[in-house]
Amino acid sequence: MKRQRGASGIFVAVVLVLVAAGIIVALMFTGVSGKGDRGRQVAGSMTVVQTALRVFATGNGRLPCPANPNLTTGLESAGAAGACNFPAGTIPWATLGLRVDDAVDPWGEVLSYRVFAGSTGFTRTNGASMVNCTTDNTATGPLVGSNCDSAYNTPEASWLAGKGLKVNDFGTVVTDAAYVLISHGASGLGGYTSAGQQKTPLPASADELSNLSGVATTTYVAKAASAETVAADDPAHFDDIVAYAKIGDLVRAAGLGGRLWAGMPAGPGIGSTRLSAANIQAAMGSATPPVTGSLGVTSIDFGYASISGGNGSGAAAITYNSNNGGGIGVTTGQLQSFNNEFLTIALDGPAGWFSFAAFNLNEAVVFGVTRIEQVKLTFSLAGTTVATKTVQACNFSPKLYSFSIDVATLFGTEFDTVEVRPVTATPLGNTSFYLSEFDTCASGSTSCPTGTGSADPTTICP
Repeated sequence: MKRQRGASGIFVAVVLVLVAAGIIVALMFTGVSGKGDRGRQVAGSMTVVQTALRVFATGNGRLPCPANPNLTTGLESAGAAGACNFPAGTIPWATLGLRVDDAVDPWGEVLSYRVFAGSTGFTRTNGASMVNCTTDNTATGPLVGSNCDSAYNTPEASWLAGKGLKVNDFGTVVTDAAYVLISHGASGLGGYTSAGQQKTPLPASADELSNLSGVATTTYVAKAASAETVAADDPAHFDDIVAYAKIGDLVRAAGLGGRLWAGMPAGPGIGSTRLSAANIQAAMGSATPPVTGSLGVTSIDFGYASISGGNGSGAAAITYNSNNGGGIGVTTGQLQSFNNEFLTIALDGPAGWFSFAAFNLNEAVVFGVTRIEQVKLTFSLAGTTVATKTVQACNFSPKLYSFSIDVATLFGTEFDTVEVRPVTATPLGNTSFYLSEFDTCASGSTSCPTGTGSADPTTICP
């Protein structure tokens, strides 16, 4: 329960329910009628921003740093090793792909943004990802540099321990907030306008001063607003509106939660790769993250696996698309059956399971006929084809969907190479999609879920 109250004297309770589709905000208003619109506007802005933060985390494996509040660019200002240059800054609306209007409260100030940063924080590379952790609470693997160990044996609880900002939420102290958003209310004291100007004087209220702080040990405050008769410069004044997300909720909603890796030993050919901007940048050793378009290469090496693009003419350039947290195709965009395009994933050792997630792979009604897009998977071991499996889209909604194939059990063999190829839709038509994630697990594993499937089981296709 994230409770809020603004200077209007209207009580606002914001209940954040984190689901795969985003954050649902339920509002309850009492008090002075006619003042409710501004409370709803603040809650609406915070919901838009929180959804953008979740999407950013999905695509980048981390949260952004605050923006320099004195500038109007809306860009995050990041330092080295996960440090942020302006810990008491504002929401980096441009970095999140938002308009400035999305991040401004009804009183003309950009929402303040605090985030758990630093060497163990969420702003470092993959700092918000628990993908390599296990959901098996009996596991005892250590943290390695604040990350889950390479044996997939670190429990989520170990990764979560000691992380987070503190929020006094109407008398209940929360210690595991990933970030905090603050509107400084109708008085606006200490907040920054979209023109980069701080409203002065600073508040006399100790709680409002706490909400201006960027010090990691600060306890931020959400409580009922003071009466409208209390002056803005009175130490008893309070009209801030506060929202936050708990770490575990945010990470799991972003598809970055741990998985049940039990029975899956670490080793060659075993791993999980979200084809996000951050992961592609790291694999390519680029100075900047990729943008939508051709990557200018025909293959990318992710360590335990390399992925190559191809078509009927031979090798083809890999393309990137930033939507839905990131995905790859070849030549000019999506993988397309009409162009005989495909991706080949070569592992550095054998695996028993193959799972993947894709977006824009769906069903559609064309001239009254339901057309279902299809993907053919060809598995090879030591250069010899050992199995093929064709899977079909399972929904009309063009969002991320995932598939898992227990190759070892279904076909009695392991594999070290898999070709992912769109094939003609049934009954006819082009199949096109972006590959968003691929996962490989050892033979005998009880499951091999994708991050997408772990975050939202309704996206798992049979």
